[in-house]
Amino acid sequence: GAAPASKASRAREEAALSVDSSIFDYDGVYDSMKEGQRSIQAKHEKENAKRDPKYMSASFAASEQRKIDRQRAEAKKIQREREQEGDLYENTESFVTDAYKQQMEDIRKAEDDEKKNESSARQKNKGAASFFKEMLGEQDRAHQAAVEASIRPAASTTEPKEESDDNESRRKARIDEARQKGLDVRTNEENEVVDERSLLSAGLNTFSNQNKRQKTESDERSRRNDKDRDPDDLHHSHRKLPEMRDARQAQRERQSRMMEEQMLALQKEREEEEAKQEAERKKAIVGKKRNDTDRIELARQRALERRKNK
Repeated sequence: GAAPASKASRAREEAALSVDSSIFDYDGVYDSMKEGQRSIQAKHEKENAKRDPKYMSASFAASEQRKIDRQRAEAKKIQREREQEGDLYENTESFVTDAYKQQMEDIRKAEDDEKKNESSARQKNKGAASFFKEMLGEQDRAHQAAVEASIRPAASTTEPKEESDDNESRRKARIDEARQKGLDVRTNEENEVVDERSLLSAGLNTFSNQNKRQKTESDERSRRNDKDRDPDDLHHSHRKLPEMRDARQAQRERQSRMMEEQMLALQKEREEEEAKQEAERKKAIVGKKRNDTDRIELARQRALERRKNK
């Protein structure tokens, strides 16, 4: 058997139990760990059970749309057949079942929903078009500013000298006019006015507003250009909306025509198969009658031979 625990081992065990009574309960700790794992797993399974299918809703919607398209194709085919018949069955009594009424109501609702979806799509696309218009306008204005900035230095190389000469002549004229009126205008060695107040006090504060006027005219011209340019350059996204709508309508009509052609082809095959079966049935009936006639003739000949032999 196992050797008895020593006194020191028992003392250590008692000290550990005094701190935690379940310190040696390995099975209990293991069960509690597993219980936590099982609770988490059960929680996940419960969540997965409540979760809806990820792609089945779209699949069901597509199947329902195909069913409605097929019904619409059948309704158009029936309407076309009625138009071809004309007044052939005008005086006959017609019956409309509740199922047919419900089917036509479903088709009408589907068409209304389709129109609403197209309208909402147009509204969304309109917002996108406005966004792209603003973005293109910003790019165009930035490009125009860059072009003007590249042109401005070349023009400024020829204008400063003329502008400085004009300013110098105007300044000399102002000084001479002030001195003629008896004002004390002080200048330095370079003939620059030391105190500008001597000119202002005489009422000669008629400074040119040429720079300000030029800036105002430039801003007005740029605003005018932006206003004239936006409608021509930035309406391409609006023009795309009718094209996209027409493309969807054309695709839908092609699908309806293809479905109608398939239905007509199936109906034609069915009629040909029925005609073939009817021809085979008639042929079998004719062959059977011919066999019966031959059998009767043989029996009659045998009967005549028996009479002769008697």
